[in-house]
Amino acid sequence: MKLMYILFAAFAIAQSVTGAPVIYSTDFNNGNNEQWVAHGGNWKWAKAPVKDIEGGDKAIYVDGTVRQIYLIKQFTGLKITSPRQTVLKMKLKIDSAVPPAYISCSVKQGNIYVGMANGRILPNEWFEWEIPLMSMSGPRKERFNPDNGAVTSVSLFIIQRETAPDGNLQTLYLKKLSIEEVAATPSSEVTLNDWRAPSTPTIHPETLHPLLTDKAGESSFYLDKACTIAAPAAIAKLADELNAELAKTLGGKLKVVRREGKNPYFIYISRSDGKKTETVSDMQGEDFRLAVTEEGILLEAGTQAGLINGIYEFLHGLGYRWYMPGELGECLPPCMTFRLKKTDKHISPKWEMRYIWYAYGLWTKGYNTPAGMEDFELWSRRNHIKNTTDYPAYHNFYRIFPKDKYFKAHPEYFSLIKGKRKADAVEGQICASNTEVIRIVAESAAAAFKNTPSLKGYSLTPNDNPYMCQCENCLKYQDPSYLVDTRTYAYGYPEGAELHIQMMNRIRNLISSEFPDKYLITIVNYDNISRPPRQVVPDKHLVFGFTTMPCCKLHALTDGNCPVNSEFLKLYQSWEKFGNPMYIRDYDPIVYWKGLPALLTGPVYSNLKQCGSTPGFLGFNTEAHRSWATNVPNYYLKARLGWEREPPDLQKIMDEYFVLFFGPASVEMKNYYSLFACLLKKSPLHPVARDLDYAMLGLFTSRNCDIMADTLARAVQACPPGSKYAERIAMLKMNFDYLKLYVKMLQEINEGKTKDALDVIGQMKILVAELDRSYPSAILRKYVDGELEKTAAALKERQDSQAGKNVVADLNKCSFRTDPDKAGVKEQWFGVDYSSIDWKNISLTAPWEKQGYNYDGTAWYRKKFFLPLNFKGRELMLYVGALDEEGVFYLNGKKVFIRKHLTKDGWKESFEFPVSQYLNYGSENVLAVSVTDSGGDGGIWKGMFLYQK
Repeated sequence: MKLMYILFAAFAIAQSVTGAPVIYSTDFNNGNNEQWVAHGGNWKWAKAPVKDIEGGDKAIYVDGTVRQIYLIKQFTGLKITSPRQTVLKMKLKIDSAVPPAYISCSVKQGNIYVGMANGRILPNEWFEWEIPLMSMSGPRKERFNPDNGAVTSVSLFIIQRETAPDGNLQTLYLKKLSIEEVAATPSSEVTLNDWRAPSTPTIHPETLHPLLTDKAGESSFYLDKACTIAAPAAIAKLADELNAELAKTLGGKLKVVRREGKNPYFIYISRSDGKKTETVSDMQGEDFRLAVTEEGILLEAGTQAGLINGIYEFLHGLGYRWYMPGELGECLPPCMTFRLKKTDKHISPKWEMRYIWYAYGLWTKGYNTPAGMEDFELWSRRNHIKNTTDYPAYHNFYRIFPKDKYFKAHPEYFSLIKGKRKADAVEGQICASNTEVIRIVAESAAAAFKNTPSLKGYSLTPNDNPYMCQCENCLKYQDPSYLVDTRTYAYGYPEGAELHIQMMNRIRNLISSEFPDKYLITIVNYDNISRPPRQVVPDKHLVFGFTTMPCCKLHALTDGNCPVNSEFLKLYQSWEKFGNPMYIRDYDPIVYWKGLPALLTGPVYSNLKQCGSTPGFLGFNTEAHRSWATNVPNYYLKARLGWEREPPDLQKIMDEYFVLFFGPASVEMKNYYSLFACLLKKSPLHPVARDLDYAMLGLFTSRNCDIMADTLARAVQACPPGSKYAERIAMLKMNFDYLKLYVKMLQEINEGKTKDALDVIGQMKILVAELDRSYPSAILRKYVDGELEKTAAALKERQDSQAGKNVVADLNKCSFRTDPDKAGVKEQWFGVDYSSIDWKNISLTAPWEKQGYNYDGTAWYRKKFFLPLNFKGRELMLYVGALDEEGVFYLNGKKVFIRKHLTKDGWKESFEFPVSQYLNYGSENVLAVSVTDSGGDGGIWKGMFLYQK
């Protein structure tokens, strides 16, 4: 028990330095207890008394037998002018027979509480607590604002879960309190101070098995292995499929008989040899009917797809669940006789598009296996996930206009970029204003609709690059002042929606008479189709697939504390206003998580629910990957959101998961998921796509990992060895162990310990191999191994360049942004406070052209790094392996060095320069480099690091 409270002693620590300005300080050794009041819950305020404590010191204190006791310091005119550099420091002790639920510190500005921070502590021991003022927020998210006046009070109080046993006293001691300005920005390390254990998982019968009843006297049908299944020969395999599933819980298979009817898509279960099977259905698509009477159970549909939906929704109604592919993901009701209540329902899905698919690029590279695909397809079938989409949206122009067929005779069909026609998929597009091009695209769409009459839409998504045709006619639809913002690597290019949507409108006009109900589809919020058109109004038969690539991966869209997603949601709503059909084209959890746990159930639920409120919302198209240990039950939750007409209750559906999937460990596993969610929600960083590394370091500190590991250990102990429950927890624990190693690797890299980082990578590869061998769908081993090998290769190259040097900071991974308009200096992209959170990640071990940027001109690198205080006074050098061609270096907002291209071989030569005088010690540094390249390869391409001479 003692260990548990030690683990919960997670406190917000600020980086402080000697000699920081002190705004307020008290020393009770001199009796400075004026304006300190105490009360023990009886609301009789009194001056806080002073008591001698060990070591000859003094402290003020308050005691009481009630749940809450307080120490409060009242101020008159205490001014704080730099809240972002202000820290509260205190030394406390609590004497109590039982550990408190938590201790709280609050700050009052005027009559408003502008800050609260909670911590968990071990009783009867002194501890020091440091709280950055700006990490605190009031009950309504209020924060300190120096314009709102002086601080009027600081309060400390402890909360017990219940009154101390036998009326024993609990005492709160305060030895010192100071409010200081620190030279460094407070640490962004996220702690679990205010995490509260969630409620015990509870099963709700109406959610778990809505078809069953236990009410006496209610009309019902008893389903057991003595029943008979009747079905037409045409769907015999489906009847057998249902029979096999029922046999898992009924203790044996039902008798099967063949019965024909006017409708070939029905299954009838009864106790009378299935004779009453005559039925007619006019249902279409995915709909089905479920009717239960005292005589039997009827499932019928108008199509095979509808009947499959009926079979598995019927099983879901009995309590069957499939949270992940394979037997490990299957949760079955106990063997029993099912008592079904009378019902008659016509059921149809909520959203038409419910599409989850393993990423095409991963499939073509052999990362997925036939066995894995078979398991996934069965999981999809069981959860109403479609194996194709009627509204495809893929990069299509290079398919419609193959270079070999058209370029030689008609180069004008292709985009004019920098004076040259570009026809390949990497750099080229089509000329979106060319009449012949529009005619050919219209004919291609018409042919697709004729060949596949069930197809509802045709993709007009551009090739996967940010370029647009720059011919005279196309330029009429491009406003040079209306540029893509910082969310994608198309930053600085003209917005492309105006040009693209006018083209789609013209194509739609050409096919509308022959295909009045068909749609044309494009991905938006991707490449240079970011913001909506301002002049062109989209035809109502255009469908927009809104991508989530540039959104923050840790927070919900509606999280007001996430600036990235606040902008993302505004952008979604700006497209939404047209009233066109829309769906979410997402990647979450994106494969770039590199096999790390991505337990994003809260954002998954919130985001889909938010977007699903749009009239005409079609659903989701999720580019997934086979790493189920990292994301279970995210995809299951999506499936239920897409199926159920009313959004399922998140807590109920998750409680069901915890109880069914983890059994006797449900409480601890709910705690584990809750701890994970707490960290992600509190992250002060907002990573997109590939930008997770820096966030991981701040979130999964050793203290936080200890708490979570302790929770998993208790979960393991709660389960019978060898049970499915134990296997599932073992799988998630191995994935968590991989996360801990990943964070350790990042720490070693940041500290310049290349050999140690390589050793950790070796451990990670062994663990990933074991996880993949034990649970084949748990992690995408080949992809993760490939990413680890890339990291190892970069480290080995750095190791070679660093031989004989005392490396202080590795700077080989930076944020990157092209600057075609040379706006960086004017907009101070080198500034300390400038946000580059939406820039792309790039390695400094290869030119930017080798990393997908076919670009000549000026581009910027930015890198934040922490430098310990003990390096102050040492001679530090910035080493650059090679820079092609010219560069300007900035440290903490100051220009410190210019690299000119003066010699023939200067582009491939290393150089270094002293930087000691420009660095911040004991805090964060910001390095920015502007590089200009006139042609060929460009950028920093042989690494960069800081070393001690």
